[in-house]
Amino acid sequence: MAYNPLLPKKPIRWKSGAARGTSGIPAVARKTSEAPQQEDSLPVGAYKKSRRGRPPKKNMDTNLSDRAPPVDAPQNLTFPHAGKLSFGWSDFLFESSAGWGSCLDMAALAHGPVGCGAFALNFRLNPQGFEQGVESFTALHLCTDMTGPDLADGGDAKLARALDETHALFPLARGVVVSSEDMSPLIGGDIQGVIKAKTQHLGKPIISSSQTTSVEPVALGLKTVATWVKSSRSGAYDVAIPYQRSATGLIWFVAKLLREIGLEPVHEFTASSAGELARISRCRLVIGFTPKLDVSLDYMPQSSAQLLRRWFGIPLVWTCFNGPTTTEASLRAIAAHFGTRIERRTEMVIAANREKRDTIIARYRPTLEHKLMVHFQGEPDSYLECYRLLGLRVGNRNGWPGKTGVWRRPRLVYDPNDTSDKALKSYLAEAKPDFILCDRHDAFEARKFGQETLLFSPFFDQHGNTAWGYDGFAFLAAELDRAVNAPWRKLVKPPWPMESG
Repeated sequence: MAYNPLLPKKPIRWKSGAARGTSGIPAVARKTSEAPQQEDSLPVGAYKKSRRGRPPKKNMDTNLSDRAPPVDAPQNLTFPHAGKLSFGWSDFLFESSAGWGSCLDMAALAHGPVGCGAFALNFRLNPQGFEQGVESFTALHLCTDMTGPDLADGGDAKLARALDETHALFPLARGVVVSSEDMSPLIGGDIQGVIKAKTQHLGKPIISSSQTTSVEPVALGLKTVATWVKSSRSGAYDVAIPYQRSATGLIWFVAKLLREIGLEPVHEFTASSAGELARISRCRLVIGFTPKLDVSLDYMPQSSAQLLRRWFGIPLVWTCFNGPTTTEASLRAIAAHFGTRIERRTEMVIAANREKRDTIIARYRPTLEHKLMVHFQGEPDSYLECYRLLGLRVGNRNGWPGKTGVWRRPRLVYDPNDTSDKALKSYLAEAKPDFILCDRHDAFEARKFGQETLLFSPFFDQHGNTAWGYDGFAFLAAELDRAVNAPWRKLVKPPWPMESG
């Protein structure tokens, strides 16, 4: 069995209960229908002694198919739902820290109202193959549940009590990540003081992942993990993937490409572990994400990527994976920091994925060609490349290309920053788009008129992060084909007439 870094080094030996005398994680017993047991019937695997007191030579009653799977079976670490969502959201995602990723072997404590904690729970990555409460804690809802009376001391007393309870309930957690929800850091609480005191008292690293305050406490927490947790190896090809709140699941598409070209990605709060957090300070390169290429090195000074660069002195490279062209350019920019060996492997990976891209285009372009997609937020060309490769006509608030290729202009220009139902209604009646690439507010406005919007599809498209890498391009093409050509599209109509005037 491969070594699991999330489990303690010494096996756990249970002293009481059903698993008494065994070590490791007890297997979950199967639920079977309770049938009346006869007096002569014996449980599976048991035997009846003969009169002489000798056991039979072979146990013929044992049914191997009914045995529970072995405890030390290899874990399935695939992520089939990476990049997808099962929960709706709005601007609230970017006004709080509810959209943070997850650290598998560290307990996640939401500091704030219980509703915000439930919102954060829906946005965490919950990889399969881990026993919750023992190996992983991402699916557990731990929350301080701050209410009105807690505002007197800023919630410090309740936070300290919640950290003690978390340590008592889940002793196998390597640490705690405190996610301060809503306005918790702004009500006068000393969150960092409580965390510092409890770190020494409990003997575990505690990190604050608040996104409403300065990012420096996060870097301080990473240093705390490095002192408390002995990280494993640190190779010459380790690269740090900083936390990206707007596209938590899509980072796995990038991590797969990095492994293919020979690098070892180390995640920060994205289904990582305490050992990975301790390795970040020794990585060779930080990979930042931008909506377009050719940005300055000082781009987004308060981002997590700049934090790692500033605190640990790690070189930073800005990348963009919104389309095949930008993905190739980003991979080459990353490989340029590691010599000819990685550069050769990068060119091999790019050539292999070009064939995959051509296969996707040949599969979905015939059904998507000449369909009209409209966006009102002024998305960059790198983001719109995926739609153009699939043959869609791309329009914006200033107009749209007709079926003959002639550019047409609307009678009334729709401004998404100053919403007008009359202008939007007139635009949709003239253009008659097949779907709208919406961004937050205008999605709900378009749905009132029976229009298909990309926010209805179950994947992350907030702020232009629809699909990253080649796998994301394939996923985007399949979702577009399913959304645009679905038979139920003809049944969705607005309850009021669509007039162009």
